[in-house]
Amino acid sequence: MSIQNNPYELYKLLPRDNCGRCLLPSCMAFAAAVIRGSKRLDACPCLEPATLARLEAELQPRRSLDQEQEAAALELRQEVAKLDFAALAPRIGARLQGERLAVTCLGKDFFIDRTGRLDSDCHVNAWVQLPLLRYLLVCRGAAIKGEWLPLSALAGGQAAAPLFAKRCEEPLRRLADEYGDDFFAMLSMFAAREISVKPENGRVILLHPLPLVPFRLAYQPPEEGLASSLRISFDRSAEQNSNPEMLHFLGTGIAAMAEKILQRMRYC
Repeated sequence: MSIQNNPYELYKLLPRDNCGRCLLPSCMAFAAAVIRGSKRLDACPCLEPATLARLEAELQPRRSLDQEQEAAALELRQEVAKLDFAALAPRIGARLQGERLAVTCLGKDFFIDRTGRLDSDCHVNAWVQLPLLRYLLVCRGAAIKGEWLPLSALAGGQAAAPLFAKRCEEPLRRLADEYGDDFFAMLSMFAAREISVKPENGRVILLHPLPLVPFRLAYQPPEEGLASSLRISFDRSAEQNSNPEMLHFLGTGIAAMAEKILQRMRYC
């Protein structure tokens, strides 16, 4: 069992002789103080150096999600700073504006400077920033083929598909059920294009989270005795222009964004 946030587990690894040299009355009190952060492990003089190093490594404070994402963004920005924007722009469906690269994401322009930093008229959050920076690095500029596949059928996508269904497709399905036409009107705010509106086939929407990475969203409303369904598929070219991690991150972000916007619309 991990000793993170568990003084008893740490106590079991201490000498347990209550020597008092840590200036606390017992080893249990010392363990609790270490977990609280008011004592350092090296205040116990009886710990072997190897044990001390192992315990300190396990007790390293974990980074928050925001810190993890900022660290990932920093690494990506360092790689993007090495790119030749003039050569990159036509390959990835972007354009140069002065010294900056302009990339359209969901109908909104995002600008990347030579250091890899993003700017836009709309809010730049992690679910846009990380996939967009990664796109600059991995997109090979493959043409859209018109062959639509689920994530599980793309190279490397099978492992990511169950979580994608849970965090993207299922939340979007519930939103489409709950909000109906308002859901599709909301998508149109982000340059979504409806390519099929037939009662027997449901509704099919085309989104471009990235210039050469389209999402095809197919929604079938509930019918008598049948639950609704919503599935997202990707063009075969996604194998050359993205990767499964990017697609999952984008899809999860779109679902979270859609829920926030629709809730805000409801109460306006």
